[in-house]
Amino acid sequence: MKYSVNLENPFAFSSYWYGVGTALIVIAVVLFLITPRILNRFERKNLVSLRQGALTRTRNKFLKKIDEIEAAYNSGKLDTRGVCQQMSIEVRRFVRAVTGWPTETMVYLELVRLDRPELAELVRQYYEPEFAYYSDADAKAAIEKGKELIIKWA
Repeated sequence: MKYSVNLENPFAFSSYWYGVGTALIVIAVVLFLITPRILNRFERKNLVSLRQGALTRTRNKFLKKIDEIEAAYNSGKLDTRGVCQQMSIEVRRFVRAVTGWPTETMVYLELVRLDRPELAELVRQYYEPEFAYYSDADAKAAIEKGKELIIKWA
């Protein structure tokens, strides 16, 4: 019995597809490498637009929010986990307001690529108390480190 079906090797694709696949990988690597540079350009643009006291007003606004978080912790309305969650949110919002970066939705590895190690380190310190079942993190230290980042941001 003769069959009219011609079977082909599983890897008998046109070399065109290998070229397309390689090109997509190269494009992905290039984008991964230049993303921090692009984001740094946005930062410089936004900092220039925040001249003449706007940065100070933004800084004071977020420091006031952090004072509210501290007051809630001191009154017992927030525990350490709640403080770290709220501090992470406010620090990320501050950076978004100052730079325009979408830091509210960025994960730790994306924050590392921003070339702002102090921001990435602070968020990393907030992660453990935010997500652990039990944590012996210091809420007061978390608040102070958040304030310090906002005050020193330039």
